[in-house]
Amino acid sequence: MNQSDTKRRPNRLLLYLLILITGIVWGFSFLGTKVALEQLNTIEVLATRWLLGAVALTVLAALKIIKINLKGKPLKPVIAVAIFQPAVYSIAECVGIDLTTVSESSICIAMIPIFVVIISVLFYHKRINKITMFAIVTGFLGVVVTVVFSPAFSLSGKWGGYLCLLLAIVMGAAYSVKCGSLSGKYSAMEITYVMSIVGAVWFNFLSLCMGNGLKAYALTVADTRMLCAVLFLGLGCTVFAYVGYNTAVTSLPAHQAAMLQSNTTTTVGIFSGILINGEPFGWYTVVGLLLIMIGIIVLNIQEGKLAAARPYDIS
Repeated sequence: MNQSDTKRRPNRLLLYLLILITGIVWGFSFLGTKVALEQLNTIEVLATRWLLGAVALTVLAALKIIKINLKGKPLKPVIAVAIFQPAVYSIAECVGIDLTTVSESSICIAMIPIFVVIISVLFYHKRINKITMFAIVTGFLGVVVTVVFSPAFSLSGKWGGYLCLLLAIVMGAAYSVKCGSLSGKYSAMEITYVMSIVGAVWFNFLSLCMGNGLKAYALTVADTRMLCAVLFLGLGCTVFAYVGYNTAVTSLPAHQAAMLQSNTTTTVGIFSGILINGEPFGWYTVVGLLLIMIGIIVLNIQEGKLAAARPYDIS
C-alpha cells in the first residue's frame, strides 16, 4: 500500500456515504424526468436542467463558495468526459426513460458498473476470470427477465427505448472510467463545472435549432410541479449528485464507485416508479432485481479480492 492510499483510507466511509446519498438522489431522477417530460420534450428538459446547474455553479464560484481553477490546465480531457456525459448520455437516458418505464430505465442503467469492467478489459487489458464472467452474465440475465416478462413489454413499441438505454449504459461506463483517469489533475468541482457548461451550451443550442425558443423556461416557471421537477434535476441531480459522484470516482476505483452508486440508484428508481408512479410490479421485478444485485455484489467482491492481491488502476 502506498502513502496516498494510506492517507485516503480514513475517508473511505465518508466516500461510501457520499455515493449512497448520490445514488438516492439519482434514483429519484427517473421520476423527476418523467414529470418534466409531461410538458417538455427531451432536449428542453436537458436544456433547462443543465443551464440551471451551470448558473448555480457559476454563481457559487463567483462568490468564492466553491473553488474553480482551470487556468493552465488542458481542457481536452475533461471536455471528453463531458461529451460522454452529459452530451450523449443524457439524451440517450432521457429518450430511454420517455419510451420505457421508470423501473425499466433504472434497472437497465444498473448495468453501467458491469460495462465499466468490460471497457477495462477491452481498452485497459484487464484479465477477466470465470467469477467475473458469471457476475456479468447474471446481471444481463436480470435485465432480460425484468424487461421481457413485464406485461408492458413490446419489441415493436419499446425497442427504440431499450437501444437508447443501452447507449446510455455505454456512455455512462466510459464516463466513469475516463473520469477516474482525471484524478489528481482536476478537482471534482472543476470536472462538474466543465460538464455543466458543456451541457448547458450543447442542449440549449440543440433546443434553439429545434425551434423551441424559450418556451421551456416559460412553462417551467408557470407550473409549480414542473418547477419543482426541474429544480430537483438541475440542483440536486446535476450539481449535488455529480459533484458527489465525481469526488468518489476520482478517489476510489471506477468500478467500485460505479457499483455502489448504481446499486442504490437502481433500488430507489424501481421503488419510486412502483410506489409513486404506479408502475407494474411482479415476480419478474423481484427476480430481475435480485439477479442484477447478485451480479453486482459478486463482481464487487471479486474485484476487491483482485485489487488486494494485485492492485491495478483501470483508469
